[in-house]
Amino acid sequence: MSGKNSKTGGSIQTKLRSGGRTASASPSRESATAPPSHHAPAPAPPSPQKSVAALPSPSEPAVASASPSGGSDLAAFKLELPALLRKDIADFRNEFREHQKNLQKTLSDALSTIQLDLQAMKTQQASDKVATDATISTLKGTVGEMGHALSGCTDDIVHMKTTIESLTATVTQLENKCEHLESRSRRNNVRIVGVPEGADTCTTAAVVALLKEAFGLEKEKFWTGPTGPFSRSRSLVNVHELLYADSITTVTVLIFYAVRESASRLK
Repeated sequence: MSGKNSKTGGSIQTKLRSGGRTASASPSRESATAPPSHHAPAPAPPSPQKSVAALPSPSEPAVASASPSGGSDLAAFKLELPALLRKDIADFRNEFREHQKNLQKTLSDALSTIQLDLQAMKTQQASDKVATDATISTLKGTVGEMGHALSGCTDDIVHMKTTIESLTATVTQLENKCEHLESRSRRNNVRIVGVPEGADTCTTAAVVALLKEAFGLEKEKFWTGPTGPFSRSRSLVNVHELLYADSITTVTVLIFYAVRESASRLK
């Protein structure tokens, strides 16, 4: 576009210069072709003031001294100048439209690419949202199941706590009972002072015979029957108390092995 404008401007300047030269050269040609007059007096030499006044000023255009042919060229140039300007404007419009079309095409291609990228991003975002929603729903279900299981575990823990408390109370009762039985068994271990320990003197028959002789009893059934002092309903402590109740002096010592022997024999 700039090349065309420069060419047009150069052609316009060239025509202006050619028109000026034509207008300035036409008087000399006319003076050269005009025949000399014999009757006219010779022209007087011009005075310096007239010659100075005859010179054109720099501010005056060159067309001021143009001849009629120079005027016709200038008129033709004036007629041709609008046509040249119209042509340049038409070329500029065509080039501008071409650039506009190229720009629109480039922008449309870029816009299509951007739209495709946006559509792909939207599709990816939608798929990610679906996957995220599925994961969240799965996590919600897992959390609900864990809450239900933990509620059951809470019930089990409460039941276990109650069971442990009950077992602790039972263990306490058993410990107390064991202590009572241990103290009672120690009280039931009787050793008669003055009777030598041996295989014959530690038997139930020997003890019954000894007691029969000490109390002056006639029968031994009292000592060996189920209702006697060696039965399960009455212990040796009762016999010990019975012996003391009859004012019979008897010294005893608690031992352990006699309890085991008497328990095995009383069953």
